Amino acid sequence: MTHAPYAPLPPKPGMSTGKKIALFGCLPATVLGALLFGGCAVIGATAINEVDKSVKSAKADDARAEKEDVKVAACKVSESVIGLGLEATVKVTNHGDERADYVIEGEFLAENGDQVSGLLATVTNLAPGKSTTQDFGGVLVSSGQLEKAGDGSCAIVDVSRSEWTAAN
Repeated sequence: MTHAPYAPLPPKPGMSTGKKIALFGCLPATVLGALLFGGCAVIGATAINEVDKSVKSAKADDARAEKEDVKVAACKVSESVIGLGLEATVKVTNHGDERADYVIEGEFLAENGDQVSGLLATVTNLAPGKSTTQDFGGVLVSSGQLEKAGDGSCAIVDVSRSEWTAAN
């Protein structure tokens, strides 16, 4: 008996009907399962790759914003009726194409380079091409710390930038 090279081999003589059904019934299911699993793996890998690209893009945008969008506008120790105070301000310019929110972390450094205080500022819904000035808030520094700081300086430590989308 001859058969075409692409056709399945005929069952062995004496093979039971149950074995024939198991052999030919499981083979397509196994092949189909392998194809589905492989397809899921490809789809999953593609999704992970897209998320990874998005995270890398967001980090690159934050780094760009830290260098280009955010600048220290004022940083000085001033004297008031209640003692010494810290005046720290940032200027934020949205160089992107979409409205954006910014969270800016900074620090006030003494003349010797020691950190005297952490600084935090937020800007919300800044239109493209627009600028704003924002005071660093939550500055908790004692007069004694400021006396030791001398003139000191402010530095930007981190900037997180989030673009607004139609969903926002």
